[in-house]
Amino acid sequence: MKRTYVDHRTRKNPSAIVMELGNGVELDITLQGFLESRRGLSPRTLSFYEEKLTPFINYLKDNVNITTVEEITANMMVDFLETRERRGNNPGGQHAFFRAARAMLSWVEEITDYEYQSPIRRVRPPKVQMEPIPGVEIDEIKRMIKVCRGDNAVRDRAMLYTLFDTGARVSEFLALNIEDVSLITGEVTIRHGKWDKKRSVFVG
Repeated sequence: MKRTYVDHRTRKNPSAIVMELGNGVELDITLQGFLESRRGLSPRTLSFYEEKLTPFINYLKDNVNITTVEEITANMMVDFLETRERRGNNPGGQHAFFRAARAMLSWVEEITDYEYQSPIRRVRPPKVQMEPIPGVEIDEIKRMIKVCRGDNAVRDRAMLYTLFDTGARVSEFLALNIEDVSLITGEVTIRHGKWDKKRSVFVG
């Protein structure tokens, strides 16, 4: 018996995805529905998903000759990652493709009440060595503060000090409102951080 599933997060959108298991869910429609379901994320995150998933789907259609999400296997994902390695992608780059594909197929699992089982569950992600990012040297901070001159000097210094103290992303900083900053405690509320999570950071 054929069952139909709708991603309710995109219901208000006229191009909301309707998936029919057993009738074949086309890869292009799956990508479209996944991107629509992530519309609340930052444009940069959406670009990341589209940039990584489009080559994956093109690989499946052009090299493996499949057109539906149900046909994807674990071996296909492994072969795709190997092609990215041959093209010069380092483990970090390969892992980015893996994460994007995992996110999309996990979304398909969710909207089908897990009747669909993602084959990526059986794929070991590429190993990535996490090297700590070096911090900004004190001398560099002093030089940046020193060039804050003119009518906006106080504002510019306040911006730099806040960014240094909190470690907030630029997009997070630009989204701050006056009520998000407590001048008494120094607490700064980031309301929409990565994955749209709320967190508190502090300024000195």
